[in-house]
Amino acid sequence: MNNVTDISMIRLVEKSKKDPNKITDELIAAGYQKVFTPDELVIATVAATEVFAELELPDHLKITTAKDISDFVLNEIVDRCLHAEGYTAGKLVAEVIKAGFTQEVAHG
Repeated sequence: MNNVTDISMIRLVEKSKKDPNKITDELIAAGYQKVFTPDELVIATVAATEVFAELELPDHLKITTAKDISDFVLNEIVDRCLHAEGYTAGKLVAEVIKAGFTQEVAHG
């Protein structure tokens, strides 16, 4: 686990003004994602499927890929952290890193 808090990641969170969708979108756009083990993927897929079924979302919004699951899990972490007592951008970033999210390195 990476214990170093990424200052640029904190800045992304802070500029999104506590808007969970904006924070999640900024982190995704910056390349943050989680690579799941098979067991983690199954658990996260079941959880996401249950939430999406409860919300009765249209088919085009449903989760179909591992990236979709990663985005869903990231959004859940962001939402939980924003509602936690003593919220700070640093605490949110620490939780995202602790959950195994890393910044994808572009190859090319």
